Amino acid sequence: MLSPRLSDFCSIDPTERAKLIVVIDTEEEFDWSLDFSRQNTSVRSMRSIEKIQVIFDEYRHSLGISLITL
Repeated sequence: MLSPRLSDFCSIDPTERAKLIVVIDTEEEFDWSLDFSRQNTSVRSMRSIEKIQVIFDEYRHSLGISLITL
């Protein structure tokens, strides 16, 4: 079980306007009907991530992209 520290939480000023936080969780592409395979490492769908940025730009929201390799 996780034991978060107080510093792991964000603080929100109640006098500020509400904020929308968007998290896009991406994974490698694979066929759900097949067994798990370590060969499935393609991330081609990430080539289209800029399409959502167009929508965020319209609402003045920035997309911070972090790539994590496990």
